[in-house]
Amino acid sequence: RTVLAPRFAARIDASVAKDAPSLRLEGQAAYVPSSGAFSLAELDASLMGPGTDGQAPTQTAKLSGEISWLQMDAALPDQAASGRIRLAGDIVGAPVDFSASLKKGRIGQPQLDGLLQLGSASLHELVPFATAIWHSGWQQAADGRIELKAAELKPGFSNARALLLIEDGALRLENINAECLTGRLEGKAELQAAGSWRAEGSLQDARAEALFREMGKPTAITGSLSARVQAGGNIEALDSLRGHVNISNGALAGIDVAATRQILMEERSPNLPPEVLKAQASTNFSMLEFSLGLSQQGAPQITGGHAEGQNWTADFSGDWQEKRVGNPQAILRSAWLFRLAPLERVPEMPVSAALEVSEELLPAWTLDWDAAAKAVEATSAAEGFSPSDIWKRMRRSLRDFWEGLDLTLPNFSAPDFLKNWKAPWSSEKDSQPKMPEPASSPI
Repeated sequence: RTVLAPRFAARIDASVAKDAPSLRLEGQAAYVPSSGAFSLAELDASLMGPGTDGQAPTQTAKLSGEISWLQMDAALPDQAASGRIRLAGDIVGAPVDFSASLKKGRIGQPQLDGLLQLGSASLHELVPFATAIWHSGWQQAADGRIELKAAELKPGFSNARALLLIEDGALRLENINAECLTGRLEGKAELQAAGSWRAEGSLQDARAEALFREMGKPTAITGSLSARVQAGGNIEALDSLRGHVNISNGALAGIDVAATRQILMEERSPNLPPEVLKAQASTNFSMLEFSLGLSQQGAPQITGGHAEGQNWTADFSGDWQEKRVGNPQAILRSAWLFRLAPLERVPEMPVSAALEVSEELLPAWTLDWDAAAKAVEATSAAEGFSPSDIWKRMRRSLRDFWEGLDLTLPNFSAPDFLKNWKAPWSSEKDSQPKMPEPASSPI
């Protein structure tokens, strides 16, 4: 028997919740009363984000496809029901494809079983979008099991996969797996219906410099990176944080600890020489590690930091700064204590330093040179000066004076008899031929 089902065009404008995204649907709807079959074909769905700061709402998602639902007898609520969803389009500028089967689950709740594939997306745009979706309460409309795949999540993630489980309005992400910073990320997370969440993950065989490359920033640190982190809180804030980070065989940008040791302990310079903290300076290290936690004020902090390099070790700690008027740039401040290995007649020497990292991820180091120089001076005074000590200090003073001059000299060729001339502060070490630079410098 042929049943003629009424067909009609429907246009729906609905605000899901205050300050939440609004949904607009356009498509052809059909309903067959005898079988309970319902379908939305030629469906176009647009999701508009709420306007902020007086700005007009912006389109955050546009999907096209169809939704169908078949229940053989609407009078029998326990009767098996089935359906399907097929949608494609874009979310916050990223291509997306979603397909799922539908069946009746607990207490008549629709049960989804599907696959969502995402192209290249930015986490800076995707996370606020997902948060807005959460606030709208859409996750309570159905239970489900959805496999998630993403080709790229910028910055730093690719070939990401996870299993999303939805039940009673709560979300669980299991078997999180992704390529991250040339290494591998694994983890899991859950978000309860009330808004509390917790997550944990581990990163192995990554490269620290890959993070700066992904963000298009100058490299502040290099090395082989591994980490493990556990965190929790509510949908709006971070309440707990524990973790540990290890970086090996890398380099720090913006400071030259080897030069600091030589100039401070061998040349006995009382003034901070410019080459120690110039932008091109770097310090190699064999290991660097620290723990992550939360301060009493709830800000992320670094504790128990330790690093080691040739002829030096260091301990450090730090905390993330809240961006505020008057100090909008510094986002990380840390205090360091370097211990320089003995050199000639000077014993092990502690040197205090401070590091500030800007919002642009640029490191800015400062050294308490005066205190360290006075400690070296006290050691020298106790042992007495030698002619060699006096000559080294004079040579360093001449070098600092000359390099501090801002001179632009004409371009000319020196006579042959001057080509082997050396500056009076040059040492035999300076006159040795230099090794060629490697093809790719760590900094």
